Amino acid sequence: MLFMVLLLFLVVLSWWYTFKFLHPRGFPPGPRLPLPLLGDSLTLDSNFVDGLDKLRIKYGDVVGFYLGPMRAILISDLAMIQEACSKEEMMDRPQFLPDFRRYLLKNGELAGIGFSNGINWTEQRRFTLHKLRDFGFGKANLERVVEDQAEMLCQRLKELTANGEPVSTTYVFQISTINALWTVLTGETIPLDDPKIVKLNTLMDQFEETAASPIGFMAQAIPMAAKLANKLGLVDISKIFNTMEDVCISAIESHKADFELGDIPRDFIDAYLQHQANPESGASFHGEDGTSNLVGVIVDLFAAGSATISMTLTWAVLLLANRPELQKILNKEIHQVTAGNRLISYSERTKVPLVEAFILEVQRKANVAPFSLFRQANRDCQFQGYFIPKGTVILPNIGRALNNPEMFENPEEFKPERYIKDGKFSHAPNAIPFGVGKRRCLGETLAKAELFIYITRFLYHFDIKPDGDQPIRETLMPTAFAKPYPFKVKLTSKV
Repeated sequence: MLFMVLLLFLVVLSWWYTFKFLHPRGFPPGPRLPLPLLGDSLTLDSNFVDGLDKLRIKYGDVVGFYLGPMRAILISDLAMIQEACSKEEMMDRPQFLPDFRRYLLKNGELAGIGFSNGINWTEQRRFTLHKLRDFGFGKANLERVVEDQAEMLCQRLKELTANGEPVSTTYVFQISTINALWTVLTGETIPLDDPKIVKLNTLMDQFEETAASPIGFMAQAIPMAAKLANKLGLVDISKIFNTMEDVCISAIESHKADFELGDIPRDFIDAYLQHQANPESGASFHGEDGTSNLVGVIVDLFAAGSATISMTLTWAVLLLANRPELQKILNKEIHQVTAGNRLISYSERTKVPLVEAFILEVQRKANVAPFSLFRQANRDCQFQGYFIPKGTVILPNIGRALNNPEMFENPEEFKPERYIKDGKFSHAPNAIPFGVGKRRCLGETLAKAELFIYITRFLYHFDIKPDGDQPIRETLMPTAFAKPYPFKVKLTSKV
């Protein structure tokens, strides 16, 4: 009798495993013995980025595997990434920790832009991109806002380094870029040490560390693991999201109290509230979904725009500190435009091709978002001759595309001149730091302005040197969100 029970148990277990974890016929090559719940995570090692690269080396440019309990594919070839990111069948996003959000859509899915899908995503993205590209809604003129924040940052750094002390720029970049985004969204300009901005920065730090950590990846893959990690205090996911939402709601309520819908919008929130009042604006802007989407969009913009920009700026300072001759070359090019008696504007960027090339090469070298945001197949489809079932998570390997030796000669070298042809800046089509397709980086417009303005202001105000006699280590820390190892620089004020 016991033997029959055990045999039945094994039969049921085998059937469950086969049904749940064996890939369908025609699925891309990859590891084929995933563990229940854990999937192929043990194959990936503790370093997620390196682990996936090992799969690429072993199985090719399209790899099928299990990310926790989620069926996934890794795409590493640039042309294939572009194809996948253009397919309607691969346009969706997987739901990112919805159990820890209070402001969801009525159907239970995530609001906003980053992880919403369908008509909700289409309407919200169209509106948001339109407003971010509009440099002049009311007082929140985008370029002027960024210029003001960059100048405020440089003055703050002059205070911190007045006695020749070395300084870490990472924290001040984080605070300053969050403040710039806060001004664009809310119209409020506040000091860099304002508790609200410091609080937002702390939350964004916690969010980034959680998302990039092994626990964070497991939490994203296994909702049960996320709830357990949250309950045990390993990561306080609820507090991070809820506090961010509270900050956003406070700003929204303040705008509702003092903004007349017939007035000219002063900032993004005003523009959104005005759009909500239009009965033809679309279902996603009305009722509870409208409120949830406004909160979601603001949270998404902070999550997407602040950490990535501040980290890219940190890499720019590191790379400049190790290259004093490059600082001279860039300053000389800027001087030819400004005669040295004024600051260069973002609208003049085409006149300084080496500066543009430097910024793009910093983005390639920094590689701060090596997999962009994951995608998900919204129905069964074919890709490169493979069968991709509905629900498969798609990882576009942007980091590999930015470091492919077939695309970039000696990719390990930092060479801004690779983008200069006949004395002009030439944007290589394979340099895709903002991703590709309709779901490319939402904050690209703001990011480009911030990178140019902050870096040119830094070059105008400071000579940058390593803290010590040796160059700063140009090595990535082993995290999915690519950070350099902590460092300090010596800044000598020039003006």
